[in-house]
Amino acid sequence: MMEARNREKTLILLSLICLGALAGDKLILTPLLNLWDSRSQQIEKLEESLNKGKLLLTRERELNRRWREMQRDSLPADASLAENQVLKSVDNWVREGQVQLISFRPQWIEHEEQYRTFESRAQAEGSIEDIVRFLYALEKDPVSVKIERIELASRQEDGRQLSLGVTFSGVQFIEEEVQ
Repeated sequence: MMEARNREKTLILLSLICLGALAGDKLILTPLLNLWDSRSQQIEKLEESLNKGKLLLTRERELNRRWREMQRDSLPADASLAENQVLKSVDNWVREGQVQLISFRPQWIEHEEQYRTFESRAQAEGSIEDIVRFLYALEKDPVSVKIERIELASRQEDGRQLSLGVTFSGVQFIEEEVQ
């Protein structure tokens, strides 16, 4: 009888120890390990962000110089002056390229409070040499425009006459004063 009681006490004690270990694992150890992992990931992200910030600080002077350059080379703040500048440039490109301008559609596109773009679509026709001269004139022009899209199609079976569709845009800063 005594032995059975001792055995019962031992089994109850072992059951309580196992139950306590299980509860300790589920209520204390696992949450602490999860917290540790999430904090480690957060620390890694913060260290990466800190390194990016340090890199930006080392490049600050160069980035500011490039930003001022971009502002200086942008289209004039006055919309009519900007439109006039682009129209004159298109006229020069057509003359230099010796292409026939079929259509020209400009439009202002509002993006944010600080800037907007003057996007234009031009359709022209000419030989491959004419098209190349036109695109070269567009690319080397001092007016700051970016070619967004180019479409080229043959107008004849032999490919001597080509049709060019080009979309380009220039940026205009609205609020910030260009320095």
